[in-house]
Parts: sequence; C-alpha cells; structure tokens
Amino acid sequence: MRLLWSVRLYTLPSRSDSRKSVDENTVALEESRKLTREGMLYQLTERWDEIRRQVVENREIASIFIRGQADPDELDDVERAIYESRIGIHFNVYFMFYRMAETGYLDEDILEFSDRNFLKGWGATKGARTFWEAYRTLWPDALREHVDALLREDSQAGS
Repeated sequence: MRLLWSVRLYTLPSRSDSRKSVDENTVALEESRKLTREGMLYQLTERWDEIRRQVVENREIASIFIRGQADPDELDDVERAIYESRIGIHFNVYFMFYRMAETGYLDEDILEFSDRNFLKGWGATKGARTFWEAYRTLWPDALREHVDALLREDSQAGS
C-alpha cells in the first residue's frame, strides 16, 4: 500500500503587507461604524418625530399630555395610563440617546444637547419628574445616575 503525501508551502505575508491589510481593515471598520451611527441616528430621529406627531396630531392625546405634564394627579386613571405611556416613550428615546453616547455611537455634544432639551423641555415638568420618581428603577443604573444628576443640577440652579 502506498501513501501519498501532499505538502503545500504557504508563504507568510510580509510585514508591510500585513500592516497594509490591518490599515485597510481599520479604515473599513471605521467606515462601517460611521454608517451604523448615521443609520441609528436617522432611525432615532424618525422615531422621535413619530412620537411627537402622535401627541400633537391627536387633540385628545395632546390635551391629556399637556395636563399630565402640568400635574399628573389631576388625571383620571385612563388619562393617567395614556399620559404615562407617552412620557415613558419619551424616557425610552432619551435612554437610546444616552446609550448611543455611552457606547460611542453618538457624539458627546449631541448627548449634551439632549440633556439640555430634557431639562428645559419635557423633563422639567412636574409630570415627567413624578413619572421618573415612580418608574426610575426600570432603567439601568448608569442612566438613573445620569438623570438624577441632571435633575439635581437643575434643582440647584433653580434654587
């Protein structure tokens, strides 16, 4: 019985070829990351626009939302459930912004803009703060700490 052996000789790439390949892969990864970030921001912006439209294009929901922002205790049980579902979505979108910044998919300046929007807009209301106090444990620790710090800063600035 005869055994046949086959030997293949592989040549290793030179150092310069390896470096070139690493550089090309790095560029490709950065481009992929950039496209991913742009896609995520686009989707998040589209979702935010949809959420806002749902509130402003429905007069009844808009009325509930406005009254809930002013004082959620003035809403009946059904209105309160509607309000909390809407403000909860706002917090979820805010969490997405925060998470994207935390993972490097969103520039810090956009998160800072989002923080200012939160404090000067919908997050500055009694309704949003009441919701946050009631449901804050649903969000991850890092976001809770971030939002709590924003609210403390805002309270101190207002004092």
